[in-house]
Amino acid sequence: MSAPLFALYIDPLLKKLNSSKQGCYIGHLAANAFGYADDIVLLTPSCEALKNLIKICENFAEEYKLNFNLKKCKILVYSTIKLDTGNIDIKIAGHKIEIVKSEKHLGHTFQTAHNIINLENVIKDIRIRTNVIVNKFRPVSWQAKVTLFQSQCSSLYGCHLWRLDDPSVDNLCTTWKVCSRKILGLSTQTRSYMLNQIMGTLPIKDVIMSRILNFFVSGLNHDNTIISDFFKNTLVSNSSYMLTNINAILTKFNINYYDLFNLQKPQVKNIIKKYNDELDWRSKLVKELLCMREYQCYSNLNLEEINETLHYVSTYR
Repeated sequence: MSAPLFALYIDPLLKKLNSSKQGCYIGHLAANAFGYADDIVLLTPSCEALKNLIKICENFAEEYKLNFNLKKCKILVYSTIKLDTGNIDIKIAGHKIEIVKSEKHLGHTFQTAHNIINLENVIKDIRIRTNVIVNKFRPVSWQAKVTLFQSQCSSLYGCHLWRLDDPSVDNLCTTWKVCSRKILGLSTQTRSYMLNQIMGTLPIKDVIMSRILNFFVSGLNHDNTIISDFFKNTLVSNSSYMLTNINAILTKFNINYYDLFNLQKPQVKNIIKKYNDELDWRSKLVKELLCMREYQCYSNLNLEEINETLHYVSTYR
């Protein structure tokens, strides 16, 4: 069954779950059930509430002759204190649901640790794809390798949900810089601030911040009042890491808090681009030297001289 048909078919269940007054709320908005493609996520603050929501699902399944994939049903327990999950016994269709510490959902690995989304797989994927580009596309120009790197290694899928204070985000940014040097064939000591200028993009963390802010602004200004209220409520929630993200972004780019409600995507792009507008002269020179290294017939320098100059310019402090 295609995703749109499933959405239509399962919508009555989501409405029943939302109107049950069981599970999590953000302000006055029910945030207890989310459906995407053929997956349903239930969010509750207690085991009893989860059992009640599961009962609604079981009744719906019986009425509409549906079967749950019991092997894919999992429970993740989030708590600020240490809990003995061995005492938790929750069943669906008579089958005890397994309690796990991490589970992949819609391309993300969610975990019960402080940092909800595990970025290790994202970091690993960037390294693997970079090595493939370097080894499989060795003969192509450095500009072509950069294009491949941007399309295959910089999608940052789902970064809108990442915590900016998660150390893994800094690890990912470091990995991006290391891989950029590999793609460009530059020294490991190449100055970090030059890399994004040579690659023709924003600094990787600014890209992440830009996408988080665009996502939040889109939600805040959404035509659907339920969605816009959902985002507004995060601005008054002390437990929302999205609020922590937004505050960090507003501070870095000197954006007034009240301007947040009037921002549009083009404005966000211009603000962040303006912040990074200054182009270092050495970046331009490195790009010229990279071209000279590949097309030596256009240079009076031999390869050794080009490499020495390239190393000096890119690593000089």
